Amino acid sequence: MKTIKSVAYVLLVIIILLIVISLFLPSKIRVERSKVIKSIPVVVYEQVNILKNWERWSPWHRIDPEMELKYEGPEAGAGASYKWSSENSRVGNGMLKITASYPPDSVNLQMKFMKSRPSFCQFRFAKDTGGTKATWIMISDLGFNPIARYFGLFMDKLLGKDFEKGLKSLDSLCRELPPTRKVNVEVINFPGQHYFGIRTTCKAADIGSVSMQNFAELQKFLIDASILKSKPPISIYFSYSPGKVDMLNAYPVFDKINTSGKIEQGDIKAGKAALAVHFGPYDRIAATYEQVEEWIKTHPVKVTGPPWEEYVTNNLTEKDSLKWVTNIYYPVEIK
Repeated sequence: MKTIKSVAYVLLVIIILLIVISLFLPSKIRVERSKVIKSIPVVVYEQVNILKNWERWSPWHRIDPEMELKYEGPEAGAGASYKWSSENSRVGNGMLKITASYPPDSVNLQMKFMKSRPSFCQFRFAKDTGGTKATWIMISDLGFNPIARYFGLFMDKLLGKDFEKGLKSLDSLCRELPPTRKVNVEVINFPGQHYFGIRTTCKAADIGSVSMQNFAELQKFLIDASILKSKPPISIYFSYSPGKVDMLNAYPVFDKINTSGKIEQGDIKAGKAALAVHFGPYDRIAATYEQVEEWIKTHPVKVTGPPWEEYVTNNLTEKDSLKWVTNIYYPVEIK
């Protein structure tokens, strides 16, 4: 009996000692892996930002291709999510949700494995001499759970291997994708146009929702003032970064009237403009801009003002985003 008590006492001391030691172990872990992928940033970005594409490269989908998936929210971008369920112990159950997207630079996600705490994930995409440097980061808060803290000591090695496999599969997928459509750029004589618009600043991820609100307000204003629109709606981009976009949403019009408040009027002056046509959804428009800006660098033109987009297709009536047409203009002068 004394022996049993001694063993129990030793075990109790060991357990207490392990718990005390765990308090000094890191409560947060960070797993990060990078790989240069032979493709342009926007193509790599789309494979992460469109959640159904994960089925083609995710390391966990490779472990169990038959896992059950339930998609919720939009197809891509902030709010898109899915839950997975697998009988494979290496995959288990969990959820993945995009919390913010900044095309084509980064995608932020929340990931939860089974009953663990949600983890913050981020994918970063940057131009590299060999293509695109893709970085996959995960940060987890282990809390005060001593077992989780000990497990955290091995997390980088265990999850890091999965990240490496995922990035390798992502590279293989992007190499197999058809090349990005070559954009034709031409210099035209733009006739000039008058507009009524609303200028705002927002995050890149909020461009869609803010623009819809602005266009709805402008539409009401034009109807109340009996002003006719002359061309499709436009957006002028005075500056752009993931954290802050300065833009003006506007309707070109025939008439001029006095205005006050947030609705302003102005003119896009007549002159030379480099024109490119983007076909498809707006979240892929960054690739078209990249090609236009490369064209500008290699031709004898000088940009004289902010670029603007003209939305030829009404996305409220045409639901198939692959049929959307957007004209991109850069005001230029010939050198």
